[in-house]
Amino acid sequence: MALTKKISCLFSIVLILALIVFSTGCATDLGTFSEDNDYEEYYNSFGAVEGLFEDKKDGQYIGAKLSYDVKNSLLNEETVDNMDWDKDEYVVQTKEYVYIILPFERAMVLESVALFVKADIDCDMHINAFYFQNEAAAPKKIKYLHSPDTETIIIDDEPVEVEIVYDDPAPIDRISYATVSLTKDEWGSFILSNFRQEGYDDENLHTGDDGLLYIRIENNSGHNVSTLPSCPFTFIDLLVRKL
Repeated sequence: MALTKKISCLFSIVLILALIVFSTGCATDLGTFSEDNDYEEYYNSFGAVEGLFEDKKDGQYIGAKLSYDVKNSLLNEETVDNMDWDKDEYVVQTKEYVYIILPFERAMVLESVALFVKADIDCDMHINAFYFQNEAAAPKKIKYLHSPDTETIIIDDEPVEVEIVYDDPAPIDRISYATVSLTKDEWGSFILSNFRQEGYDDENLHTGDDGLLYIRIENNSGHNVSTLPSCPFTFIDLLVRKL
């Protein structure tokens, strides 16, 4: 089966799972990315996807990241056929990712972004998405699961406990959101669509060539440790529909 047909059918499954139906036919599930079977355009439209998570080193919790090439790790014959990777080096590791970052290499108009996820526990996953025009506008001080609420600083030679200000975007600033109930060790999926992007009212995502989509897994954010259980997971089959 050609990759076009496989992706179209796989994307249709995602749509059914998410209770979203496109008015277009199965052959155009990836929109203009599907035309002429030009998947090099698809691959060249995105930079390496990064997963930000909390790691522990020498007894200390620190922010860490892993990078995944779209072609090798997130959409190809092996991932579509078998929901797996053909080389160990391409495997998306299971982590408590707080952000999945999708960088854009060109200006595009996108109708939706879908992703398959699999957790190693039963988990109700809550997802918010945010768009930033460039790296400079993206958050730098991220609150991870074990990030402290306060820190000690010295004022007039005296230690003072002050609140740490993190720059994670507020939920009210999200451009899209989704939820998915995951069963341990089974693939599930979510779709981000109906975007509410400042300056646009067509419910599509308008990207620039330096733009970034930050997909935040609220379960793994330090802002929600008292309200949501953390959720270690892996992800595969990034499906983006371009208009």
